[in-house]
Amino acid sequence: MDEFKFDINMSVQENIDLFIALMGLLDEEMTKLLVGNMDKVTPFPDQGPQRTAVRVAFNKAIMEGLENLNKPKGSEG
Repeated sequence: MDEFKFDINMSVQENIDLFIALMGLLDEEMTKLLVGNMDKVTPFPDQGPQRTAVRVAFNKAIMEGLENLNKPKGSEG
């Protein structure tokens, strides 16, 4: 994927679906991590504190997921 650009002629969901499909071709584990946590960030609030709280929760879930991906296989806690 040289460069991904959102298509203004497509819906937001169509663009997201295309992005996820293309990412799945590049890195299946990272795509699973992103898709598995999309519910934490959608729908994305328009305003201040709620928007920040949603982003913080999503970022935390992604960081935890990345840490788990980096653990050696069979490693617990």
